[in-house]
Amino acid sequence: MAAFFCALSLTGINSGSNGESYLKSDEARWAKQLGVKQSYVREIVKTAGFSEDDQVRIDDLDLRHLSVRKHILLVTAAGEGHCLTLSVVARKSGSIQKVWELTEFPEGGGLCHDGARTGNFEVRATRSGVIIIDVPKDENGNYVLDGIKHLVYKWNGEAYVLNEQQRRRLSQ
Repeated sequence: MAAFFCALSLTGINSGSNGESYLKSDEARWAKQLGVKQSYVREIVKTAGFSEDDQVRIDDLDLRHLSVRKHILLVTAAGEGHCLTLSVVARKSGSIQKVWELTEFPEGGGLCHDGARTGNFEVRATRSGVIIIDVPKDENGNYVLDGIKHLVYKWNGEAYVLNEQQRRRLSQ
């Protein structure tokens, strides 16, 4: 099955050329791109459980697609395997709280590429409020998760959950 275990080899990813952490520089870049204050992006990142010393990059920060629930999707990447962490935080009563996180599949493999043999997992949220993980293909053009092209996570009132049919296929 998905034998993509994240070996977080983080050497060389921790800082930019001027010694500033990549995370801090990513926060500034995303704040500018989204038209929000850097302190707001920092609060989202911190609520998701990351500090400025963490050796991660911001792969995506989606403030609008999950906004019907006041949710924000943060996707971070770490290591040479471009291992993803999906975090959803919610704005509640003037504060932000983490409501969901995904770092690995139900059977245990991480959301990482397998060297040059596969592409990266890609994540997006949709207007309908679901989170979709696009599954990469291997060197033979096959999807790395036994023919699964997309993983779809829907909000059930408490968490984002993988649809039952996909969950069964992954656990076989």
